[in-house]
Amino acid sequence: TTGMYQNCYNLKTVPDMALGTMTNASSMFNSCYNLKVAPNLTITGTNNMSTTASMFSGCFSLTTVLAYSTFTWAATGTTTGSMFLTCVSLQPAGAVGGMNRVITTTSMYDSCYSLQSAPAYDLTACTTAGSMYQFCYNLQVAPAHTNTNAITNAASMFNQCRSLENIPAYNFTGLSSAA
Repeated sequence: TTGMYQNCYNLKTVPDMALGTMTNASSMFNSCYNLKVAPNLTITGTNNMSTTASMFSGCFSLTTVLAYSTFTWAATGTTTGSMFLTCVSLQPAGAVGGMNRVITTTSMYDSCYSLQSAPAYDLTACTTAGSMYQFCYNLQVAPAHTNTNAITNAASMFNQCRSLENIPAYNFTGLSSAA
């Protein structure tokens, strides 16, 4: 499904979908500028998803994302990098299921200017979380992520989160880069 609806600039609505054993959802709705509500996507296979990179990136009008609780991730090489990059109107963000198996969350919510809160995830396998919330100007409370000790790169993770009032006690014992 890579780029399945990519650059459908005027697309406003998408019906809910059952997607079977999908493994790659990268750029599926990338640059669908007028999409307002993300469809409910049900993945019926197990342990298959390897990437949702840039899945909704550039969906400037996207305001609502439902919880993607049926996403089940492959054991290795998984990424949600730039999944919601520049979804400037997003509020709120639904939780993505199975995040304990995701290795890279780089720029997942980067430049989601309207985002005030985000779901907390179990980041057991995550090693790279750089720029995850960068430029989320209205983010008020950092999500209470758990099992963050495997993260080695958190560079610019909360850069320019100007409204941030509280930060949970993360375990960053594995951190080697926060520049």
